[in-house]
Amino acid sequence: MISFHEIPHLSPAWREVLIHRDRISRRPLGINLSDEDTVNESSQRHFVLRDGSHIIAGLISCPPENKTIKLRQMWVHEDQQGNGMGSRLLTEISEQFAREGIERLRLHARVSVRSFYEKCGYLAEGRIFTEVGIPHIIMERQLTR
Repeated sequence: MISFHEIPHLSPAWREVLIHRDRISRRPLGINLSDEDTVNESSQRHFVLRDGSHIIAGLISCPPENKTIKLRQMWVHEDQQGNGMGSRLLTEISEQFAREGIERLRLHARVSVRSFYEKCGYLAEGRIFTEVGIPHIIMERQLTR
């Protein structure tokens, strides 16, 4: 059974997620997740999907600014990609933050997955820019209560 959880910073689950983030999001780009990438994470919230005891997807949210939250470092385990887990994670996080009074979610999407985020209700804003060596675009989604 798939379940949605917030996990504490520096917990064993958080440490497990670091391994997934590095393997799935960074190593394919020829870089490693660094201490610089995690330096501010104590002030950020960490969310995952679990299938039993296995963490299969996750993302991080930055502290809110003007009822907007930036999402970052979303990943889905290789065995679960294409099975709707990314969409499920975004749905769960949207519902969570809507209950908390957040009005908008923002993220930097890799251009290669822009259409995925559009299917999840996100709209592109601005120009394409380079982040971690690859093209990205800012995307936002309005939340409703």
